Amino acid sequence: MTPFQSLLACTVLAVVLSAPALAAQGDRVRLRGEDCHDASGELITSLEENWRYWHQWPHFIQICPLYNPNGQVVFYLLTLRFDKFDELGVPESVLTPKLPTERVPSPRLFDVRGLVLGQLPKNFPGDIPGEFHVTFTDWHDQFPWRIEMRIINWAVSGTRDLEPMTWNPAKYRYEEPCRRVQKVP
Repeated sequence: MTPFQSLLACTVLAVVLSAPALAAQGDRVRLRGEDCHDASGELITSLEENWRYWHQWPHFIQICPLYNPNGQVVFYLLTLRFDKFDELGVPESVLTPKLPTERVPSPRLFDVRGLVLGQLPKNFPGDIPGEFHVTFTDWHDQFPWRIEMRIINWAVSGTRDLEPMTWNPAKYRYEEPCRRVQKVP
């Protein structure tokens, strides 16, 4: 077991013991930003450099559990919480000159063993001004086979749905959709 996988296993136990309420309606379960918590320093040091860069601001790299309708953790999302900068008192004037030149890492989905299942096309729970809703549907054996994504009240383009991601069991990962966007009337 890799250090990342053992740290993820410890996180699983901690999350299961805390068991927050689910944002579930039938077989639709929405990922909740309020369920996210700080990633451990050990987890962060096991990540690539473009993730570790952001650790200089505490509480910014977070891990978010996804619960199935029965309340069990299915997998985790590792994300950068851009929505926390104001809350953490990080002024943009301090941040802007320090942004890395390489691309900001996309949120990653990991199973409870630490295996990568895919990555989301947008930051979760969203960048200011707006929200990014991520809903898991089409459950088979307590595992979601479809990820629906909606951007709400984005500054210029309004509310829109992104193409859903679907589970490919042969590849053991979510298939990334083409980047076509569906405007919501």
